[in-house]
Amino acid sequence: MFLWVLWTTLVLVVILKGLETLRLRKSRLEQDEWSSGAADGRKLEQQYLMGYLMAVAADWLQGPYVYALYSFYGYEQQDIGILYITGFLSSAVAGTFIASLADRFGRKRLVLAFALIYALSCVTKHSGKFEVLLMGRVLGGIAYSILFSVFEAWVVCEHNARNLPAKQLSMIFARAQFGNGVLAIVAGQVAGAVAAKGTKVSPFDVSLVVLVATFLVVFITWNENYGDSSVPAGVSFRQAIHFIRSNEDVFLIGLVSTCFEGALYSFTFAWTPALQHLYGDEKIREIPHGTIFSTMMACMMSGGTIFGLLTNHHVSSQFVVLLVFGLSLLSFLASALFDSMWVSYFAFLIFEISCGLYFPAMASLRAPLIPENIRGSTLSIYRLPINIVVVVIMTFTADSNSIIHCCIALLAAGFIGHGRLLRNERRQNRSTVQSSVKTKKMKIQGNDKSDNGDFHVIDEDIAPP
Repeated sequence: MFLWVLWTTLVLVVILKGLETLRLRKSRLEQDEWSSGAADGRKLEQQYLMGYLMAVAADWLQGPYVYALYSFYGYEQQDIGILYITGFLSSAVAGTFIASLADRFGRKRLVLAFALIYALSCVTKHSGKFEVLLMGRVLGGIAYSILFSVFEAWVVCEHNARNLPAKQLSMIFARAQFGNGVLAIVAGQVAGAVAAKGTKVSPFDVSLVVLVATFLVVFITWNENYGDSSVPAGVSFRQAIHFIRSNEDVFLIGLVSTCFEGALYSFTFAWTPALQHLYGDEKIREIPHGTIFSTMMACMMSGGTIFGLLTNHHVSSQFVVLLVFGLSLLSFLASALFDSMWVSYFAFLIFEISCGLYFPAMASLRAPLIPENIRGSTLSIYRLPINIVVVVIMTFTADSNSIIHCCIALLAAGFIGHGRLLRNERRQNRSTVQSSVKTKKMKIQGNDKSDNGDFHVIDEDIAPP
């Protein structure tokens, strides 16, 4: 049954990707989207996807065996929990200054630093000493902070510098999300194969090789870009905080991101025990972790492809994020209300589809709102509460059911926050329309003055048509 679900999901992904490709070709023929800046657009997409996808491939190669490696070294669940929490805390602390450094000293340089830092983290996995593994988690947390802020800041800056259409940036994010899902499945299988032939350290060695390749690709193909290089990192960080506090929409974007991504990262610790508890005693029959993980990643891929299709049909990213919260909230409610392994399993798959929709949609929403000179600092600040939320949930929740309830609360708060964001957008659109109408009427009145030699003040509210 699990394999049947996996293959069905993969067939669905292929169908969706085919529809997206056909729609894109039709759009190019009808609208000639690529006539302006075509070469620059394709070059930027290739540059970004090569560097970004190699970086996430290195991350996915490690993911399936982090917990298993710590267990292999003989550490109990409590010690492993300390290692995980250390990684999140490291990412939270690093987020306060990493992207500010990128704005000042160059985003390409920080991406190169990511490859080196994460490679050192891989090297620490060869030691079974707790202190060395702890240092590896600190390095991994710093690398995570770079991966989830500086890469996006680089591509948005390059996109703006080349004056490319906004829709093209959305498509780049959609393809990055699709490629991320593909690599998650492939990397999981590769990691399993090398671990079976070698040891549980072997996937980290393969990841180290990929990170070296990432360093070389980014060093050769990427341009350097900056935020405001004349502003010290601390000043840039304070400017970003002030900008978030003074702009309600930007604050709400951060709140929505914290709620969804806090639920997502908490969910990664809950799905295995939740499904195993409903499936039966682990000693008698164990859930097929690899198959379930691959199916979840295939669903995430389908979400990224669906976002591409929705973008081609001019569906706004605001609506997509609203859809994401609605689907996610219903998914976790179904898991909490029904004591069924299959209900929970399919609910989790729907949530993964929502994840595939969320990341490119949220990146598209953020891009026009955040000024270039503090983009990296702002993205880093967004990461800080996410890590804090995850650490708090991991520290104070006792079981998977409690984590799922926390996810429901976070998603409900995010749904409300995004609703307010939509209300603000409608108000701005209404104000823009009213201003445009008023300007047109004043032009008409001016024309009447030039024609008649007299100027009459017209009360728009009482004047007859």
